[in-house]
Amino acid sequence: MIGVVLISGCSLRSKPAPGEIGLKKNIIGTKLHGVRTDAGVLVEKLKSAGINTVFAGRGCFDKKQQFIGQCHKHGIKIFAIFGVFVDSSAIKKDPSLATINAMGKPTHAERKWYRLVCPNRLDYRKKKKAQIVAFLAKHPVDGLSLDFIRYGVEWEMIKPEVSPGLNQEYCFCAICLKKFGERYTLPGNMDTPELARYILKNYSNEWTMFKCESITSMVKEIRESAEEARPGIKIAIHALPWTEKDYNDGARRLGGQDFKALSQYADILSPMCYHYMLYRKDSSIHDVAAYMAKQDCCVVPCVQAAIIFRKDDIFLPQQFGKAIDQALLPPSSGINLYTWGILEKMPESKKVWIEKLGRDAH
Repeated sequence: MIGVVLISGCSLRSKPAPGEIGLKKNIIGTKLHGVRTDAGVLVEKLKSAGINTVFAGRGCFDKKQQFIGQCHKHGIKIFAIFGVFVDSSAIKKDPSLATINAMGKPTHAERKWYRLVCPNRLDYRKKKKAQIVAFLAKHPVDGLSLDFIRYGVEWEMIKPEVSPGLNQEYCFCAICLKKFGERYTLPGNMDTPELARYILKNYSNEWTMFKCESITSMVKEIRESAEEARPGIKIAIHALPWTEKDYNDGARRLGGQDFKALSQYADILSPMCYHYMLYRKDSSIHDVAAYMAKQDCCVVPCVQAAIIFRKDDIFLPQQFGKAIDQALLPPSSGINLYTWGILEKMPESKKVWIEKLGRDAH
């Protein structure tokens, strides 16, 4: 059996408070997209694997609440995953919702579902908050896990040595340009690509602050709405897996994610440290966690269980084990797995997880 020393985490606070610490036990979590078997049997498996927190997709919730009830029965907390600014169906109905890059084009990803909405569309923000409140009225979850709470940068496809181009700079839609133009003087005779270049050259810092304000304010508003609907609910954020050294402070500059600011309204930041997918060393997982912790964040790195995108490659169980070890190093507050469904199909990697984190491992 491989020994693991779990470190003390930070608190899941009932109200946001900067720098608060003192969680009784580490988060050993997994993302789960759906329940395709008996809920009781599935939860027993999760419990045996040491899981104490599930970050659950919409496929995990049904009218009978079987999965939620079984999790709570076994002391497992549930965070419902909500994609905030990703909504291909809404954009199909109203193309003006789409976030526009510096080349004047909407989200460029080939994946059809990967269509992001402009973070400054107040009508969409109001609708999304209403959806969350309606969900909480039906489902007694312990927390919300906010995904796509950022601008449209396609971070999964950017290798470490690459400098992100103008196609990764968002959002230059009419709403954003009007709102930014109310603060700063902009030329009135430029098309979108020209104006985008002008802003990035002359108002780079101001533009970054503008983007971070949009994202942080949405997290604040979601927290307020969620707490009104369910007092004491917790908030987690799917965070970009970058430090300030990545892409010239890319998390803030490209994604609008200011970790220090977000930590005032979120209980957990879970950076998507899929290091192998991103062509990075396993040590990058700890680097990201250490950086975020310095921003007063409670950090729970999310690691990949198997190959993502690199279909012609191999992700060995030994590599998975190293990723687990890196994710658990101080000052991490635990680990999050992407995903349980994938791990179930990888028996050798599942064995590594069980040896390190299973119920009988420590």
